[in-house]
Amino acid sequence: SDYEDKMAVYIKSLKTRFAPGTSFQYCNLNYVLLGLIIRKVTGETYSDFMTDTVIPGTGMKSTYFTFKDNNEHNLMMGYQYCFCGFPIRSGLYRYSDFILPAGYISSNTSDLTDYLKFLLHKTVTSSGDTILTPDLMACLTGGNQPGYAMGWFNTFKDSLRIVRHTGLVENFASSLNMYP
Repeated sequence: SDYEDKMAVYIKSLKTRFAPGTSFQYCNLNYVLLGLIIRKVTGETYSDFMTDTVIPGTGMKSTYFTFKDNNEHNLMMGYQYCFCGFPIRSGLYRYSDFILPAGYISSNTSDLTDYLKFLLHKTVTSSGDTILTPDLMACLTGGNQPGYAMGWFNTFKDSLRIVRHTGLVENFASSLNMYP
């Protein structure tokens, strides 16, 4: 698509700030790139790939990816906090399906609980299949090394390990925390 072509040109124009593997800088654009890679490799959009391949094994039933689906299932009620700490209803933010991987996924607490359980059970699906090998699971969550790992920050507070990911887009914020 025209968007994908423009995104590829833009990404190729970016200059790296450090050698790969020596440091990291979080950027939502990396997730947009991941979505484009998934589309190129599988021939499916990110939302279709997640809906058809990943979500069924997690037990999640109320998680939606596209603006249309999120809106139809009434999951898009964004709030922002004003200076006094009270939430104020935000306006509806319409987004493109191309930026979905950067954090425009809507869910509910039941599905998020199922997702965290799925990860804590080492990505074993409801049918008993394992999506990730133990090595890939350690890569995803950082193993026992502190720092950033494929979408998750691996930290330690006293002797407690915390694997977490926070998210922030125009009208929404999130924080998922696991204590494996």
